[in-house]
Amino acid sequence: MYRRHLHILLVSFIALFAVGCSGVTPQLRVIGVSKTGLRARAANPENKAMLFVEVVNPTRRELYLSHLDYQITADGGFDTKGRVSLVRALGAGASAVIEIPLPMDLDDVGTAMPYILRGRLVALEDRVERSWRINVTGDLGKTPVAHRPEPIKIAASHRL
Repeated sequence: MYRRHLHILLVSFIALFAVGCSGVTPQLRVIGVSKTGLRARAANPENKAMLFVEVVNPTRRELYLSHLDYQITADGGFDTKGRVSLVRALGAGASAVIEIPLPMDLDDVGTAMPYILRGRLVALEDRVERSWRINVTGDLGKTPVAHRPEPIKIAASHRL
């Protein structure tokens, strides 16, 4: 009886270890920064800009993005942290863009402003919650700036 319980415990541990230690992690990169639109500023006047971050799922399995906890520190500029709630399914090889609010006016950035984006991306993979640490550095002055954000076009189809 003891050996059977030990065997079940050992098999369970190995299975959890294999799921928790898979080497493939989502890839994250900053793709741009934009002034916040009037509607977004009316909802929260402190958010004057948005940082756009692309998350790529390099795995063969679907990820269900849950949230992104972040802290952004810019030299001489600001230090902000928060959580972006996400409800997105990210298929194998697919990507999604996450918008992170920034408490700065882009017109005030004259030269490059170094920043560090740290945090944790949380998602479900095979019904198991997983998280990955984020650590990205860059310069806000060198990040592509979109002064006129284009509307996102969404195509949908419905089959019965």
